[in-house]
Amino acid sequence: MLLEAFPVYVLHSALKEPEFNLLRSQNYLQAVIDYYENAEQRPIFQATNGSDFESYIYLRQSGKNPLDYDGTNLRGKVRNYHRFEKNALDRLDTNYGDTSKAKPLTLILHTSIDHNGAFHRDPNFTAVVRDARMLTLMVEGFETLSEFQSQIGPLATTYGQNDRIDQIMIAGHGDAQFMELAGTITESRNPLTPNQIRQVGTGLQVRPESDMEARLLALGGRKNKGNGIWKVLGATGRTQPVC
Repeated sequence: MLLEAFPVYVLHSALKEPEFNLLRSQNYLQAVIDYYENAEQRPIFQATNGSDFESYIYLRQSGKNPLDYDGTNLRGKVRNYHRFEKNALDRLDTNYGDTSKAKPLTLILHTSIDHNGAFHRDPNFTAVVRDARMLTLMVEGFETLSEFQSQIGPLATTYGQNDRIDQIMIAGHGDAQFMELAGTITESRNPLTPNQIRQVGTGLQVRPESDMEARLLALGGRKNKGNGIWKVLGATGRTQPVC
Protein backbone atom coordinates (compact mmCIF):
# COMPACT_ATOMS: atom_id res chain seq x y z
CA MET A 1 0.00 0.00 0.00
CA LEU A 2 2.66 2.52 1.05
CA LEU A 3 4.95 1.40 -1.76
CA GLU A 4 2.35 2.45 -4.29
CA ALA A 5 2.33 6.01 -2.96
CA PHE A 6 5.72 6.86 -1.45
CA PRO A 7 9.06 6.62 -3.26
CA VAL A 8 11.11 3.65 -2.13
CA TYR A 9 13.95 5.91 -1.00
CA VAL A 10 11.58 7.78 1.35
CA LEU A 11 10.25 4.60 2.95
CA HIS A 12 13.73 3.10 3.19
CA SER A 13 15.22 6.17 4.84
CA ALA A 14 12.40 7.82 6.80
CA LEU A 15 9.98 5.09 7.92
CA LYS A 16 11.05 2.93 10.85
CA GLU A 17 9.35 -0.17 12.18
CA PRO A 18 7.80 1.43 15.31
CA GLU A 19 6.16 4.18 13.24
CA PHE A 20 4.94 1.68 10.63
CA ASN A 21 3.41 -0.48 13.34
CA LEU A 22 1.64 2.55 14.82
CA LEU A 23 0.32 3.66 11.46
CA ARG A 24 -1.07 0.19 10.93
CA SER A 25 -2.50 -0.30 14.43
CA GLN A 26 -4.14 3.14 14.42
CA ASN A 27 -5.57 2.61 10.92
CA TYR A 28 -3.65 5.60 9.56
CA LEU A 29 -2.03 3.91 6.55
CA GLN A 30 -4.57 5.06 3.98
CA ALA A 31 -4.86 8.46 5.65
CA VAL A 32 -1.13 9.17 5.46
CA ILE A 33 -1.20 8.13 1.80
CA ASP A 34 -4.09 10.53 1.16
CA TYR A 35 -2.16 13.31 2.87
CA TYR A 36 0.99 12.63 0.83
CA GLU A 37 -0.80 12.34 -2.49
CA ASN A 38 -3.53 14.97 -2.17
CA ALA A 39 -2.13 17.92 -0.23
CA GLU A 40 -1.69 20.98 -2.45
CA GLN A 41 2.01 21.08 -1.56
CA ARG A 42 3.33 17.53 -1.25
CA PRO A 43 4.67 17.11 2.29
CA ILE A 44 8.26 16.08 2.85
CA PHE A 45 8.96 12.92 4.83
CA GLN A 46 12.68 13.19 5.37
CA ALA A 47 13.88 12.64 8.94
CA THR A 48 15.97 9.50 9.03
CA ASN A 49 14.95 8.75 12.62
CA GLY A 50 11.28 8.34 11.66
CA SER A 51 10.23 11.71 13.07
CA ASP A 52 8.08 12.73 10.10
CA PHE A 53 5.85 9.68 10.36
CA GLU A 54 5.90 9.93 14.14
CA SER A 55 4.82 13.57 13.98
CA TYR A 56 2.01 12.68 11.60
CA ILE A 57 0.77 10.15 14.17
CA TYR A 58 1.00 12.68 17.01
CA LEU A 59 -1.04 15.25 15.09
CA ARG A 60 -3.69 12.66 14.31
CA GLN A 61 -3.80 11.64 17.96
CA SER A 62 -4.27 15.28 18.94
CA GLY A 63 -7.52 15.23 16.98
CA LYS A 64 -6.47 16.75 13.67
CA ASN A 65 -5.90 15.28 10.23
CA PRO A 66 -3.05 17.29 8.64
CA LEU A 67 -4.83 17.27 5.30
CA ASP A 68 -7.70 19.26 6.85
CA TYR A 69 -5.43 22.31 7.01
CA ASP A 70 -5.53 22.51 3.23
CA GLY A 71 -9.03 23.87 3.77
CA THR A 72 -7.79 26.73 5.96
CA ASN A 73 -5.84 29.96 5.58
CA LEU A 74 -2.62 27.91 5.77
CA ARG A 75 -3.00 26.46 2.31
CA GLY A 76 -0.16 27.70 0.16
CA LYS A 77 1.70 29.04 3.21
CA VAL A 78 2.62 25.85 5.07
CA ARG A 79 3.74 22.66 3.37
CA ASN A 80 4.48 20.24 6.20
CA TYR A 81 1.49 20.53 8.50
CA HIS A 82 2.45 17.31 10.27
CA ARG A 83 5.62 18.85 11.70
CA PHE A 84 3.83 21.38 13.90
CA GLU A 85 1.63 21.18 16.99
CA LYS A 86 -2.11 21.55 16.55
CA ASN A 87 -2.14 24.65 18.78
CA ALA A 88 0.45 26.33 16.57
CA LEU A 89 -1.37 25.50 13.34
CA ASP A 90 -4.73 26.61 14.68
CA ARG A 91 -3.32 29.95 15.87
CA LEU A 92 -1.54 30.51 12.55
CA ASP A 93 -4.85 29.90 10.78
CA THR A 94 -6.52 32.46 13.05
CA ASN A 95 -3.68 34.95 12.56
CA TYR A 96 -3.90 34.69 8.78
CA GLY A 97 -7.54 35.68 9.12
CA ASP A 98 -6.70 38.83 11.09
CA THR A 99 -6.06 41.79 8.80
CA SER A 100 -6.85 44.44 11.43
CA LYS A 101 -3.17 45.47 11.74
CA ALA A 102 -3.80 45.96 15.44
CA LYS A 103 -0.55 44.28 16.52
CA PRO A 104 3.10 44.34 15.43
CA LEU A 105 3.79 41.77 12.73
CA THR A 106 6.31 38.95 13.09
CA LEU A 107 7.04 36.75 10.09
CA ILE A 108 8.75 33.38 10.47
CA LEU A 109 10.56 31.98 7.44
CA HIS A 110 10.72 28.27 8.24
CA THR A 111 12.97 25.71 6.61
CA SER A 112 11.47 23.05 4.39
CA ILE A 113 14.24 20.56 5.12
CA ASP A 114 14.85 18.92 8.48
CA HIS A 115 17.00 15.79 8.36
CA ASN A 116 16.57 14.81 12.00
CA GLY A 117 13.21 16.22 13.08
CA ALA A 118 14.78 18.87 15.31
CA PHE A 119 11.98 21.35 14.57
CA HIS A 120 9.06 18.96 14.90
CA ARG A 121 6.30 19.74 17.43
CA ASP A 122 8.49 22.33 19.14
CA PRO A 123 6.63 23.85 22.13
CA ASN A 124 8.87 26.94 22.02
CA PHE A 125 7.82 27.55 18.43
CA THR A 126 4.19 27.17 19.46
CA ALA A 127 4.74 29.72 22.24
CA VAL A 128 6.12 32.23 19.74
CA VAL A 129 3.14 31.75 17.42
CA ARG A 130 0.63 32.10 20.26
CA ASP A 131 2.25 35.17 21.85
CA ALA A 132 -0.64 37.61 22.25
CA ARG A 133 1.62 40.65 22.06
CA MET A 134 2.13 40.27 18.31
CA LEU A 135 0.58 38.83 15.18
CA THR A 136 2.81 35.99 14.05
CA LEU A 137 2.66 34.45 10.59
CA MET A 138 4.77 31.71 9.05
CA VAL A 139 5.69 30.64 5.54
CA GLU A 140 7.25 27.18 5.35
CA GLY A 141 8.25 24.54 2.90
CA PHE A 142 9.23 26.41 -0.26
CA GLU A 143 11.91 24.96 -2.51
CA THR A 144 13.55 28.22 -3.65
CA LEU A 145 14.54 31.44 -1.93
CA SER A 146 12.61 33.41 -4.54
CA GLU A 147 9.39 31.69 -3.43
CA PHE A 148 10.03 32.78 0.14
CA GLN A 149 10.85 36.31 -0.99
CA SER A 150 7.68 36.56 -3.07
CA GLN A 151 5.60 36.14 0.08
CA ILE A 152 7.16 38.92 2.10
CA GLY A 153 5.90 42.06 0.35
CA PRO A 154 2.24 41.00 0.08
CA LEU A 155 2.20 39.85 3.71
CA ALA A 156 3.67 43.15 4.87
CA THR A 157 1.00 45.06 2.94
CA THR A 158 -1.89 42.92 4.15
CA TYR A 159 -0.95 42.43 7.80
CA GLY A 160 1.75 44.91 8.81
CA GLN A 161 1.27 48.18 10.61
CA ASN A 162 2.22 50.88 8.12
CA ASP A 163 2.63 48.01 5.63
CA ARG A 164 5.82 46.90 7.31
CA ILE A 165 7.08 43.77 9.06
CA ASP A 166 8.36 44.45 12.57
CA GLN A 167 10.39 41.30 12.96
CA ILE A 168 11.59 38.56 10.64
CA MET A 169 12.64 35.26 12.14
CA ILE A 170 14.42 32.42 10.35
CA ALA A 171 14.07 28.81 11.50
CA GLY A 172 16.51 26.28 10.08
CA HIS A 173 19.55 24.14 10.63
CA GLY A 174 22.85 25.90 10.30
CA ASP A 175 25.94 27.28 11.94
CA ALA A 176 27.77 30.57 12.33
CA GLN A 177 28.17 30.95 8.57
CA PHE A 178 25.15 29.34 6.92
CA MET A 179 21.42 28.76 7.52
CA GLU A 180 19.35 26.18 5.62
CA LEU A 181 16.02 27.47 4.37
CA ALA A 182 14.70 26.50 0.93
CA GLY A 183 14.90 23.01 -0.49
CA THR A 184 13.44 19.56 -0.92
CA ILE A 185 14.56 15.94 -1.11
CA THR A 186 15.31 13.52 -3.90
CA GLU A 187 16.95 10.13 -4.29
CA SER A 188 20.65 9.77 -3.61
CA ARG A 189 22.80 9.53 -6.72
CA ASN A 190 25.50 7.57 -4.92
CA PRO A 191 25.46 3.97 -6.22
CA LEU A 192 27.01 2.85 -2.94
CA THR A 193 23.97 4.07 -0.98
CA PRO A 194 20.88 3.18 -3.04
CA ASN A 195 17.37 4.06 -1.85
CA GLN A 196 18.61 6.87 0.37
CA ILE A 197 17.35 10.43 0.67
CA ARG A 198 19.46 13.24 -0.76
CA GLN A 199 18.76 16.73 0.47
CA VAL A 200 18.92 19.55 -2.06
CA GLY A 201 18.37 23.19 -1.30
CA THR A 202 19.54 26.75 -0.88
CA GLY A 203 20.36 28.51 2.33
CA LEU A 204 21.26 31.95 3.58
CA GLN A 205 24.76 33.13 4.21
CA VAL A 206 24.91 34.49 7.75
CA ARG A 207 26.23 38.03 7.50
CA PRO A 208 27.12 40.80 9.93
CA GLU A 209 24.05 42.23 11.64
CA SER A 210 24.23 45.55 9.80
CA ASP A 211 24.24 43.74 6.45
CA MET A 212 21.35 41.47 7.46
CA GLU A 213 19.35 44.49 8.62
CA ALA A 214 19.82 46.18 5.25
CA ARG A 215 18.78 43.02 3.38
CA LEU A 216 15.68 42.46 5.50
CA LEU A 217 14.69 46.12 5.48
CA ALA A 218 14.66 45.88 1.72
CA LEU A 219 12.30 42.91 2.02
CA GLY A 220 9.79 44.84 4.11
CA GLY A 221 11.10 44.74 7.66
CA ARG A 222 11.38 47.57 10.13
CA LYS A 223 14.10 48.32 12.64
CA ASN A 224 12.83 48.13 16.22
CA LYS A 225 14.21 50.42 18.90
CA GLY A 226 16.76 48.57 20.96
CA ASN A 227 16.33 45.29 19.08
CA GLY A 228 17.63 43.71 15.92
CA ILE A 229 15.17 43.38 13.09
CA TRP A 230 15.86 39.71 12.70
CA LYS A 231 16.33 36.70 14.90
CA VAL A 232 17.72 33.34 13.89
CA LEU A 233 15.74 30.45 15.31
CA GLY A 234 17.41 27.14 15.69
CA ALA A 235 20.96 27.56 14.45
CA THR A 236 21.63 24.70 16.85
CA GLY A 237 18.45 22.88 15.93
CA ARG A 238 15.85 24.35 18.30
CA THR A 239 13.72 27.46 18.35
CA GLN A 240 13.76 30.03 21.13
CA PRO A 241 10.81 32.09 22.38
CA VAL A 242 10.77 35.78 21.61
CA CYS A 243 10.93 38.04 24.64
